Amino acid sequence: GYKNLYGSKRFVKDSFAGSIAVETEHANGIDIQDNGDQDSYTKKNINLYGSWMLGQGDFYLNYIQSDNSSDLDGWNNTSNWQFDNTQLGYETQDSRLIYNQANHKRTYDTSNVYLSSDARLLTEKTWNQWTVSLEHSNHTYDNNSRTEQGAAVAYNNQWLSAELRSDDTELGSFASWRLGVSHSGLRASVANGFRTPSLYEVYGDDLYVEENTSLQAEYITAYELGYRNSWVDTALFFNQETDRI
Repeated sequence: GYKNLYGSKRFVKDSFAGSIAVETEHANGIDIQDNGDQDSYTKKNINLYGSWMLGQGDFYLNYIQSDNSSDLDGWNNTSNWQFDNTQLGYETQDSRLIYNQANHKRTYDTSNVYLSSDARLLTEKTWNQWTVSLEHSNHTYDNNSRTEQGAAVAYNNQWLSAELRSDDTELGSFASWRLGVSHSGLRASVANGFRTPSLYEVYGDDLYVEENTSLQAEYITAYELGYRNSWVDTALFFNQETDRI
């Protein structure tokens, strides 16, 4: 059988606005591989949000919790994924400060447990057509951890946009950039970026992903050419990847 329940409530009072949403989903007797295995699946989600007007800006809190349990088809094993994400922020017309904390717990067959978390702090300030941002993040996976710092400066006007970013990680220092132009609906851009392997990709889980401590960052150069008006928006993309993870 299958059941799905969802409910939400929004409320506003003076300088405060908030909402709450709850969802549950359950399925039983699923047989994906047609082998007579009676699998089940259960999902529970909660989302809380609140914002307050403080001074010249808004302070907000957003919390998400998710709990998913299922049988693994073809085996007598079970899996349970628990995830929660908390975000605190304060934003004004020309600046913002955001802190985000995410936690993830994965359990297989009650004995194999993997814990990971990501913490990120971002501050950003805009002066006229310039924007400067600073970022610090910390990632953990079981007994392994990694910290990263980033700084970026961007410029935007009616026809030109440019951004330069520098990141310092335990795998090395990286620079990325973007340059774009637009005029009379036409636009073109080229960007260069990178992605470091996650701790999960490096250390694996002994089940689905094997450990590979030699993984390095992957790089991508992206090109875009497009046109937009009041009734159409179309674009042509081309991405070139190096050392893909």
